[in-house]
Amino acid sequence: MPSPTETPQKYVIRYGDREFQYRLTYRADSKKAAIRVHVHPNGNVEVEAPRYASLPEIKAAVQRRARWVLKHLDDIEERTRHVQPRQWVSGESLLYLGRRYVLKVINDPEQRKVTCKLIGGQLRVQGKELESRTDTEGCPRLV
Repeated sequence: MPSPTETPQKYVIRYGDREFQYRLTYRADSKKAAIRVHVHPNGNVEVEAPRYASLPEIKAAVQRRARWVLKHLDDIEERTRHVQPRQWVSGESLLYLGRRYVLKVINDPEQRKVTCKLIGGQLRVQGKELESRTDTEGCPRLV
């Protein structure tokens, strides 16, 4: 019987000619016997099971819900199909803590570390070689 503190395991379910991956976690509270399936807005599928549930029982429960999961994954794909990738350039609009800010990218070849500051209505990111960077290390997590 797995421990609830174990790292989540990843599994794949096949439904017809399609398949999806899900992450299995065990709940510590054994009061609820239900095996829960969550489809997160980012497309990740998570399955929560009571710690006493066997793996074949969990896989059967996920298989029964596979059509429902794939429908939600299709909906997510449809919603995100026309969304353009974010451009990390000056003038881009970003949401942070429920407010909209304008991004200001400042290239500073002398600066070793990327810094990020909120000044007025601007989110100022300063560092070297920012045009070629795709990460946002040093900045708050942006939505």
